[in-house]
Amino acid sequence: MEWEPYDYSIVYAEPYRVQQLTNNWRLPFPIVLVNAITFVLVAGIELAFFRSMIAWITSYVKPAGVFFYLGVPYLCVLLLAKVKPDGKKIHFYLWGLLMYGLQMIRGDCIYYNWKKESKVTLEETLIFSNTFVYLED
Repeated sequence: MEWEPYDYSIVYAEPYRVQQLTNNWRLPFPIVLVNAITFVLVAGIELAFFRSMIAWITSYVKPAGVFFYLGVPYLCVLLLAKVKPDGKKIHFYLWGLLMYGLQMIRGDCIYYNWKKESKVTLEETLIFSNTFVYLED
């Protein structure tokens, strides 16, 4: 049996890094894949939707193009690295929030007594009665 080093990056929640792009092309330093994808996505959204506004601002202030196409995506990458809602990384949090919203809109699941129940089993087991709760002063 041949010795293989153990990958401790999983244990310490290290991000996935890419250095070898193809067989012939290699980056001089590894980059975090999530940061690279975020940078390209933000720059693409700016290019697709805000190009005319950025061009108008650049016509008055020449270095603004560099700021908008390089600075804003970089600042977004830094912000997303720092923000951790509910202790999760932001992309996992947003994906879970999107899936939760879609399930609620479609009506696939219902929460009853803080537990996730399916709609079919809940309709079979619940019997609603007219009960009133009186609060004492």
